Amino acid sequence: MNLALISWMGLFWALQIVANIFFKWGSDGTLKWIYGFALGHAFGMTSMAVLMRIYKSLNPNLAFGIGVGGAFLLTQIAIVWVFKTELAPAQYAGILTVVVGMALIGAGSPASA
Repeated sequence: MNLALISWMGLFWALQIVANIFFKWGSDGTLKWIYGFALGHAFGMTSMAVLMRIYKSLNPNLAFGIGVGGAFLLTQIAIVWVFKTELAPAQYAGILTVVVGMALIGAGSPASA
């Protein structure tokens, strides 16, 4: 992976984190849901455009696995931090499992045709 691809991936992850924080923020049952909905979708749609850019430079299975896996993992950590929630031991194990899965996807080579 080159620096440009790493930057695109970091941008994708950041946009996904912000989108999901806005979705959570807007889900408290008040009228601020419209702002959470709109802002979450604005950042989420932008992140999909970035993912499409990543697809140009990386095998789709790697782009999706590392991109979405990393976004899921980092979003979980960000939501714990921003909204001051707690994780159960099994959830920590789940985070570790995602990390291992991403490493395996990144380390594997495509099967020969």
